[in-house]
Amino acid sequence: MTQRNKFKAIVYVFLLVAGVVILAFFWQYNQSKARDYQRLGDLKLMQQTLNDYFFRYNTYQIPGCNPPALVSNCRGTGERLINLGGLSDPLGGSGYQYTIVSLGDDDFEIEFALETDVAGLLKGYHLYTKSGIKE
Repeated sequence: MTQRNKFKAIVYVFLLVAGVVILAFFWQYNQSKARDYQRLGDLKLMQQTLNDYFFRYNTYQIPGCNPPALVSNCRGTGERLINLGGLSDPLGGSGYQYTIVSLGDDDFEIEFALETDVAGLLKGYHLYTKSGIKE
């Protein structure tokens, strides 16, 4: 193999590796964005479920749910059951979990985190209330 052919082979291998790295980065970035959009959808479902609970019992306080607690662990007791158990973060237990910060008579706060900047929100931790995302 000549010196020129060796150089071409090295350049082609470098370009191939760079292309694979770039594709892997964009794939990971798109996966993170998809999980963030799923989180925002989950929050809307939580808001709807908690509002239904409020209209039934005139409070957001759930018996047996002592904040701070994971949303998936708050199910209520006795007659005052609530179905939030199926909502858990799409990434699992790696720091991105829905946590109930407070349940009051007339409002609630759920902490969540985003992996990327999405829907006008910066990545990081946010609070969700009955009125929406608290800034």
